[in-house]
Amino acid sequence: MIYCSFEPGLFILRGLPPHEINKAFAVVKSLILHKKMMDQINAQIPMTREFLDLIYSALNDMPVRNPPLESELRSYIIATLTKMSNPPLPPADLAGTKVAPDFVSDWIDDTTKEVWLDSLASAMFEDFINDEIKLLSATWSRENLPSLTYASNPNLCLHLEVENHEWRIPVISSELDWREMMCLIAGWPEGVESALIDSYAKKNLQVSINQIEKRRKIRFDPSCHREIQKEVDENVRVLILDVIARRAYNCLMPEHHDETISGQPGVRRVYVKKMAPAVRLHYVMDDEVINFIMYSNGDHDRGL
Repeated sequence: MIYCSFEPGLFILRGLPPHEINKAFAVVKSLILHKKMMDQINAQIPMTREFLDLIYSALNDMPVRNPPLESELRSYIIATLTKMSNPPLPPADLAGTKVAPDFVSDWIDDTTKEVWLDSLASAMFEDFINDEIKLLSATWSRENLPSLTYASNPNLCLHLEVENHEWRIPVISSELDWREMMCLIAGWPEGVESALIDSYAKKNLQVSINQIEKRRKIRFDPSCHREIQKEVDENVRVLILDVIARRAYNCLMPEHHDETISGQPGVRRVYVKKMAPAVRLHYVMDDEVINFIMYSNGDHDRGL
């Protein structure tokens, strides 16, 4: 079960300056996207009754001075609320929940934020006691958003009889974020030729969102894909993503030692990890497609 906690700025516009209409349009656009993607994976919004009541009361207090947009906002907020957990989660009633980095919309007042944080704490409890729950948080798309936040509550930890526990919560704001999350849920190496590469480039290579699609396509020979699928080392998986993304966007680093192979015209080799034993990928490439034809990990070859 996917629990996607909606940051209160997606539901509550009270406090938004009337002239910042572009933010209201961004909220509508994000609501449409999140509802569509949640329908696809049957996700729920973990929500307490108090948070729900606050949202409904705020529907009558919208600062937007644009009747069609105001109507759209109400319509999509109500439509999205059909994804709420049923029955609503019980209140946590545990003060002290914090998220860092904080990504709550700047017009949300402290009282509203505390109600949402209590709702989030209740979802954190459910996530802790149920291994089948994956906790995310959604917000509206804007610049300088964190891709990940860490939530904590010492009182909740005390209640659960654990020390200094933090909840690692992905922050979802775009379709790319959702596609990456779907790949992660499906399991490695789903998306290694598409969404995982694009997301890695956006987060780690500073590729702008409007440049994401401007890369070579990635393909794998079946035997190469099977060998990558066998890779269980999380650190090596990240290095594989790094190499493939850098090759796709033409920004390999010197330590990758991209090189030709004697006696194999057109075939190149790039190092995922240049250590003994080495981890390498072999590939052929043209202007549009990179086809990876072999993955080798010396540890695997030695039976380790």
